[in-house]
Amino acid sequence: MFINAGLGLFGIYSQIDWLLSLFGRRAADFPLYVHAIPMMYFVMYTFLIRHAVLDILSAREDEAKQTRVQYLYVGGSLLAYALAHFLESGR
Repeated sequence: MFINAGLGLFGIYSQIDWLLSLFGRRAADFPLYVHAIPMMYFVMYTFLIRHAVLDILSAREDEAKQTRVQYLYVGGSLLAYALAHFLESGR
């Protein structure tokens, strides 16, 4: 749960920053409370996507497979969000 929350916060911030950059703005231009609802939705969908990946790969029954899939999911999410963040900050 905490991993999903952390991924969600990092992910939503980088994606909000990216979307706002299309209009010449940054997430830091707005107060934090403006981002509360999108962050909550992002955390919820990150949680749901993780469970969908577990179901699609049939990893719920096999504990070793479930652990591998969860590590790959977390690593892939961190990589995607880091790339989005660093590509945005390079603009």
